[in-house]
Amino acid sequence: MSKQPQPRSRSNPQPRSRPMVPDLPSNTVNKSGGLRGRHGREAHPLLPSIVTINSMKFS
Repeated sequence: MSKQPQPRSRSNPQPRSRPMVPDLPSNTVNKSGGLRGRHGREAHPLLPSIVTINSMKFS
């Protein structure tokens, strides 16, 4: 009985927490611009226009 709830409880929160955790912080941090200065390209690969614009402005 103890083996059944363990794999179920572990398998349930893992797939749910994995997709939600990276999505929430990535979106919120990208909007706030926190990861923009740290990672730059890796922070928001979906917004290459911002990276190019920032690089052009700084240059």
